[in-house]
Amino acid sequence: MPPTKVIRNSSITSSRRSPIFSSAFFRSEAHPLNGTRFDHHGNGMIKPYSDMVSACPKGQEKAFLDKLVVIKLNGGLGTSMGCTGPKSMISVRSGLNFLDLTVQQIEHLNKTYQTNVPLVLMNSFNTEEDTKKILRKYNNCQVDIKMFNQHRFPRINKETLLPVATKDPYTPKDGWYPPGHGDFYGALYDSGLIEEFKKQGKEIIFLSNIDKSSAPPSI
Repeated sequence: MPPTKVIRNSSITSSRRSPIFSSAFFRSEAHPLNGTRFDHHGNGMIKPYSDMVSACPKGQEKAFLDKLVVIKLNGGLGTSMGCTGPKSMISVRSGLNFLDLTVQQIEHLNKTYQTNVPLVLMNSFNTEEDTKKILRKYNNCQVDIKMFNQHRFPRINKETLLPVATKDPYTPKDGWYPPGHGDFYGALYDSGLIEEFKKQGKEIIFLSNIDKSSAPPSI
């Protein structure tokens, strides 16, 4: 299998139009959740890990991996670790950073089983540009890398309950923030990647933080 190129033009950018917010929404009274009003997942909607492992008998690893997509959450900065830039670029072992280790893990699967498990990074506006630059080093790796961005939301002034005023309403780092993990489903849907992967026969998503190097896909 020839090396696949890193795809750098699939990052989804957010609209530059400011959304309209009503302060009345934030002032509305909170109501306790009534658990009886929620529908439960039907049988088979959530599969136990043990069932997924047993669903891949020996000798069928390639067919199983052909259905897999690995998505890593890559929107966080390394500020809590005393670093600047994306957390994925922090060196953790033998000069390798979290992203290096992730690419190595997936490339090992692709080479071992002659498959093409793609790596998808969910970035934020804080990490997108730096991530684009570092992806060039993986051009000759046997990993198909795609990206999409989580959305961005306005920062709210706790006194006025209105979006924070900034000199430039479109400057992300001033008046906006990335919503984080909870935005995964909506951002992935809006990226258009779901339909692309369905056409490729993908059925399974492995999702984890980019800094969870000890939790690679198992087979």
